[in-house]
Amino acid sequence: MLLDKVLERGSLKVSVSSLNQKDNGEFSGFHVDLSRAIAAAIFGDANKVEFVVENLDDSLNSVANAEVDLAATGVAINSGLDAALNIDYSPVYLYDNQALLVRESSNIDNIVDLQDKKIGVVKNTASEQNLASYFKDEDISFISQTFESTEEMLQAYDKGEIDAISSNRSTLFSSLEKLTEPEQHKFLDEDLSKAPLALAIPENDSEWGDIVRWVTYALIQAGELEITSEDIDDFVEFINDYKIIGIDPESTELRYFTRFFGLGEEDNLGEALGLPKDFVVQIIKQVGNYDEIFKRHFPGIGDNGWIDDGFLYSPPFAGIVEEFELIDNDSRNLLQEIKERGFVQLGVIGNNPGFSFKDSGEEWEGFDIDLGKAVSAAVFGSPNELKIVEDIEDLSEGFEKVANGNIDIFAAGVTHNLARDAALGVDFSPTYIYDYQDFLVRKDSGLNSDSDLNGRAIGIINSATVEQNIDVFFSLSDSEADFFLYSDIDEMFADYESGEIDAISTNQTIISRRIPEFENPEEHKLLEGGISKEPLALVIDENQSEWADIVRWVTHTLVQAEEFGITSENIDELIANNTDENSENDSKSDIRAFLGIEGNIGEDLGLSKDFAVNIIKAVGNYKEVYERNFDSEILPRDKNKLYTDSGLHYSPPLSNASVIDSEQNQEDDISVIDSEQKQDDNITEDKTPENSSQLTLSQEGTNFLSIDGDLNLAKLQLSLTS
Repeated sequence: MLLDKVLERGSLKVSVSSLNQKDNGEFSGFHVDLSRAIAAAIFGDANKVEFVVENLDDSLNSVANAEVDLAATGVAINSGLDAALNIDYSPVYLYDNQALLVRESSNIDNIVDLQDKKIGVVKNTASEQNLASYFKDEDISFISQTFESTEEMLQAYDKGEIDAISSNRSTLFSSLEKLTEPEQHKFLDEDLSKAPLALAIPENDSEWGDIVRWVTYALIQAGELEITSEDIDDFVEFINDYKIIGIDPESTELRYFTRFFGLGEEDNLGEALGLPKDFVVQIIKQVGNYDEIFKRHFPGIGDNGWIDDGFLYSPPFAGIVEEFELIDNDSRNLLQEIKERGFVQLGVIGNNPGFSFKDSGEEWEGFDIDLGKAVSAAVFGSPNELKIVEDIEDLSEGFEKVANGNIDIFAAGVTHNLARDAALGVDFSPTYIYDYQDFLVRKDSGLNSDSDLNGRAIGIINSATVEQNIDVFFSLSDSEADFFLYSDIDEMFADYESGEIDAISTNQTIISRRIPEFENPEEHKLLEGGISKEPLALVIDENQSEWADIVRWVTHTLVQAEEFGITSENIDELIANNTDENSENDSKSDIRAFLGIEGNIGEDLGLSKDFAVNIIKAVGNYKEVYERNFDSEILPRDKNKLYTDSGLHYSPPLSNASVIDSEQNQEDDISVIDSEQKQDDNITEDKTPENSSQLTLSQEGTNFLSIDGDLNLAKLQLSLTS
């Protein structure tokens, strides 16, 4: 296990770009601080990091060969890189875009002005492929000059040898200080491609992946709680003061915070990860929260608030560790087993309206069933190669069956949280529904806010996570209620409808499917707000990267199809238009690749080139699946909208790991010059300074936190007592 090697070595070994090394030899930058946060979590010392300077290609190879523990070189995730290079990734830490940088004095104001101009790009990267595809779609010819590294590209640009450079916006932004006249440059408005940045880590080491993942989430969660490096010591002292005077902070409104920061006597989420109990405290004390890191390295973003402006999101630092016997089956190849078997085994829990249930004709329906069909369609070309395993009694049995290889996927509207991720021998797909635990009440009950629940009878399902959320919520609200535990969800809803209890607390998705079944559905409502985040995901066995890649990218495919406007109803027409003899009917390159017409986006995943087409024909895009299974009038999509519509659903690009070659470039009217063989026709530059516009990292609020409630209670109390 990599963690054991890191602990034995006594330091973290991280690959970074030369751009992160200052002239004095010291290292700094966003990626450096992320690495230091991981060191702080493991060792309690953010300085226990050995940095190795490498270009992007070498850094990824070093990760794949376990020569470094992770690569923090600004890697932009796409399906090809994810599947082909024997590496896995952290959560996205920066939602970036590929941009174009030009001189203020160049008279280049938009992409059209780059006609026949020289554009620098690092070769053998997604940026090279994206640049060629974008200009091809816009029918603009240009001269592509490729470089071995970003630093070489910057030097050529600074000397006036090329007219523009293209890379991730954050990389270019951070590189401005290396140019002779940093203020005399501007970004063009056009974004060439999405570039979600993540840390690269060795695949099939779930223990290490869990640590990197939850350290990333810890930075985001601390930003949501507004606990910073400046006040973390005061916060810890504040908690300890409670203990000194004989008050258990876990019994007060501070319980949520004691659990997250590992300050309670019983709460020890760090143990599940193999980390010290106070690992989050050490991260924030030594490195800061996400907000601090971002503003430290990208000050040009300005003072745009961090509340409700973006979609950085952390699953809950919560959960109860289930106990069951795990079988060591890491050496198997689950994907190969499934292909040889000829069908996918999807485990579900009986009747679960909205997720998995039988219709009047005894056919399975539901969101989870549709996801299973989508995976089957991707792997086998048909949604019908799916076996539903329904004899699973509860979540604990489902986790055990998927971890021990009895089923391939467990789907039951399962919340992804830290304890489950780290301790149960399983991994999770991307979140497919951003759900919330909430309260169902009658409209005439007089219950209109949280405080009105004081003293009322509330039904909850017998679940450790539900009970934990309720416990935290009522400690925060300083209210009390009478709770009735139910093992049968049907009985709970029946008692509510008959008036035996005043309210029910469970996930909004579950409530939304039950309301229409009431005799008078219009007489009931959800209290606004939600009491806990419940990101729902598919559960799969850990350390099965090939299988995890497929499940992950099937989920992303549904989202990407909606972003493209591709549905089950129009996909055949789109394919026909893109394969007829009229090129004016052709879609852009990324859509043609999605349809399996250009390139082969399925190749790196071990799937057919038209796997995305098979998925959409089988179940439709994300919007179609959502609206088929949930009434958006009762349960509005809200956070389940696309990121382009202020939601949280975002798909990294689906593309090949390899870039297009020079032969293809010539077909697309693109001239390619390698920096080692460049011609002597350098372009001169008018160095006359002009007033430069302020450079900002992003025009959109994508890298702001997604916050759904005011949780900075501890900070408020600190300010009142200081």
